[in-house]
Amino acid sequence: MMQKYVASRNKTFKTILIALIGILGLFLVVGIYMKMQQNEKLKEWTKIVAQTAKDIKTEKGQELYAKGKTVEIPQLEYEQMVEYYQLNGMKEEEAKENADTYVKERYAIYADAVQNGYTATKEELNSYIDELKKEMHENKNKKTRQMVEEAFGTEDAYWEYEEILCEIDLPIKNYINDLGKKFQEENKNAKDEDWQKEFNKLKEEMVEKENFQVIFRK
Repeated sequence: MMQKYVASRNKTFKTILIALIGILGLFLVVGIYMKMQQNEKLKEWTKIVAQTAKDIKTEKGQELYAKGKTVEIPQLEYEQMVEYYQLNGMKEEEAKENADTYVKERYAIYADAVQNGYTATKEELNSYIDELKKEMHENKNKKTRQMVEEAFGTEDAYWEYEEILCEIDLPIKNYINDLGKKFQEENKNAKDEDWQKEFNKLKEEMVEKENFQVIFRK
């Protein structure tokens, strides 16, 4: 019974992590978190990710959406998330609201992680990327690889972009994992929804602490 409970809790942690660190990339969320089960939607999202990867190297990549006390949010990430939500069926205003919430939570957690000593070394990044590559090259993900190569030109170009994301993703991943473990240790009889409720509370506090000011919004 305990094994089932732990497995269920771990699944909850994984869902939280995917929601926060997976969307801006591609592979982590395909068929797991996103609702884009249709190939056409997946293909469109791959093109959006590829365009972001190109834009990040231009002046557009320097534009900011919002500034917090210790961290800044790129305009490109906000715009990409607006497209993500619209692709999943939301109208423009709702998509913008959800994108605003997403990027603020993501960067607030990242800021808190850094303040608590969580970073990503080159070795850790390489190891994490290698794990993702192994998953990408499983037979079941052949279509995903084909979409990546078609949109990015080469698979290497995609991993170059993914590495940029992982510099933020990895500290977030490790920080949330440790917060989850601490919650488990302090609340032995807690249910999945108790951790979800606690995590939502923590996110709100982190966002409030950063006090983001939007400076650029389309």
